[in-house]
Amino acid sequence: MGGRTFRQPRLPKRSVIERLTATSAPCVAETTALLSALKASGFDDRRVATEMGALRACMAASSAAGARKTQKSSVFYHLKRLYYMQRR
Repeated sequence: MGGRTFRQPRLPKRSVIERLTATSAPCVAETTALLSALKASGFDDRRVATEMGALRACMAASSAAGARKTQKSSVFYHLKRLYYMQRR
């Protein structure tokens, strides 16, 4: 068949995959503020009620936003699977 070999398509680099699929952790600032306030107050939860309220509000907002999001398809996962299935 002409001596030409078929070359498999290249997979995207890991850094590209990580950048496209990266998600940030929700409520990190509120959690950090709560933990530092707890330590400063001697772990008395009555003194950090405002920070606890802010964290609860943030978690409620992030879970409500997560419920509204549509499921993203993992295109790179399936491309990778197909690539390795072809190689077998």
